[in-house]
Amino acid sequence: MEILALYIDNHFLYENPVALNFGGSVIFDFLTENDKLRITKEENDQFIKGFFGSGISNISAIVGNNGVGKTSLIRVLNQEPKVKCLAIYGDDENLYIQNSLELSVNAEFEFEDIESEKCPFPLYYSNIIDYNLQEFNSPISESNLYKNNLVEYYYDTIIRQVFLLNNKGEVLSEKFPELPYFKEVSISINNPTKTQFLEPDFYSKATIGKSIQDQLKMLWDSYGNGSTMTIHQNEDFLKDFEIFILSLLVTDDTFARTNSNGFSVDFKDVLHQEDFRNKLEWFLRKRLDNIDAPLFEGLEKSYGISFENIDDLIEKIRNDKISQIAGGFDFNRIKNHAVLIILRYDAIFRLYDFVERNYKMFEYSSDKSIITYSVSDEKTEGLLKELFMLYQKVYESIQYIRFEYRIFNISPSRKLSTGELALLNFFSSIYKFTLRKEGRFQKKKNYLLLLDEPDHGFHASWKKKFISSLINLIPELFSELKQNPDVQIIFTTHDPLTLSDIPNNNISYLKRIDENEIRVFGIGTSDRPSKSFGANITDLLADSFFVDNGLIGDFAKEKIQETIKWLNNPERDLEKREYYRKVILIVDEPIVQRKLSEMYDEIFENDLELSVINQQIKLLVDLRDRKKSGQ
Repeated sequence: MEILALYIDNHFLYENPVALNFGGSVIFDFLTENDKLRITKEENDQFIKGFFGSGISNISAIVGNNGVGKTSLIRVLNQEPKVKCLAIYGDDENLYIQNSLELSVNAEFEFEDIESEKCPFPLYYSNIIDYNLQEFNSPISESNLYKNNLVEYYYDTIIRQVFLLNNKGEVLSEKFPELPYFKEVSISINNPTKTQFLEPDFYSKATIGKSIQDQLKMLWDSYGNGSTMTIHQNEDFLKDFEIFILSLLVTDDTFARTNSNGFSVDFKDVLHQEDFRNKLEWFLRKRLDNIDAPLFEGLEKSYGISFENIDDLIEKIRNDKISQIAGGFDFNRIKNHAVLIILRYDAIFRLYDFVERNYKMFEYSSDKSIITYSVSDEKTEGLLKELFMLYQKVYESIQYIRFEYRIFNISPSRKLSTGELALLNFFSSIYKFTLRKEGRFQKKKNYLLLLDEPDHGFHASWKKKFISSLINLIPELFSELKQNPDVQIIFTTHDPLTLSDIPNNNISYLKRIDENEIRVFGIGTSDRPSKSFGANITDLLADSFFVDNGLIGDFAKEKIQETIKWLNNPERDLEKREYYRKVILIVDEPIVQRKLSEMYDEIFENDLELSVINQQIKLLVDLRDRKKSGQ
């Protein structure tokens, strides 16, 4: 399913109703008649099914210069509830209308009503961090990924980039081979303040909250951090890791609501263990006992709880045929929770074990709280990738804990350019979204990806390949989700470079006519650009939708006009002769320079340098004209 058209009856930016078609198989026309909205349709003769490849249902653009309302229209597409509109959706068989207008609909075709939850799920993205953009309900936009401060945002962003490059770097490098892989990184353990863990509103139940707070204080006391402001003292990487992970796991140490919760393992039993592995195994026992005591006792009796027999534990749980237990509780849900907990603890242990076993591959800071790793050959590069892979597994398994966590603070030595940051942040934000496989927003069959000037910060060469990169990488990223959904993309831009990859019927053009009027030029309207797909970039630039009054910069244009005015003035200031002679010499458009040179030579006949240049330009122009005429 995809959105085919949007109609807005009354929007504060536009004098007239707004109608947008997005280049689907059908084009719609809207007409208001006596409090009724008449909708007709016709086939889109430019539509080619499967044009953008597997996984991408369609790509459309909303084009216009600054201040014409591109972001406002994206806000409506993102299902902004304050704006009354009508949206038409379609799949291979049916048409659907979602209508919040006060007008009744008179459609000359069959359709079904549709609610928002059944529409393609909108995902808005902008690489601009702006307080106002936090109003957009989106899990992928940079403004919504910004949390407490710039430091937190920086480290969270680096982790996203690392995961993307580590897992999808080969696909990304096919289009952007110059993108870097982080070959030297410094890693420390995140060190939140204790108040972040002890917030009274953090826990849903007061009694549970008090129990968790007591356990956190016991934990920090056992590591000698009872009087510190932060949870660890930045003194030893592995010790800091232990404290952070155990603190995080304590926040998740709650009981399932059944009649069979166990109390056979106390938190003191966890803290009394000598090493971290034993602490983690005992904590796993405690959690499984909390979830369901008979399930825990069966696992302990059959295998014993150990990281050596994780597969056996999971297999036994999944082979259990019981689906409901006393009290009417869904035992399948409880079993799934137990498996999730086992996988979480196992992922943590594998990461810790890797770092502990490979400590020689790291360089430590003087206080041993920061580890630094440099890639020198394929073997060391493989070890760094394995480290990041293990960390990603922990990241994926722990993201369902309520506490917003980040274990590693990663600092690469390579500083990225603005364009590199924009590209990596965009794709990594989507990749981060797909990693939360069990989230309710990650189970949709169709997504509407709304990109607000995504090419902002790109060099022209990257803008030319951006659509191609979307077609290659977006399906690859969304294939991480089990249902392998289809994605429709609508992006805004005021740059014509990307439009040579978009069919003209997939583009809606917006233009400011005067101070009080902005007009939407949809499909079939006059004065709309007639070319886009495969069109020459110069032709696109020449269109007034992008650049008014010519294709050169205003400063250069002013200098040329100033030179012409000086040349045409009989009372010209002769002291500026040398100044304007140099201005003419630096003009790189041959026709303009030739005309200026001729004007100059008529006044100053003895200027040999310009005469020679003029002759050379004349020769070049003659050769060009002869080549065009086929001589």
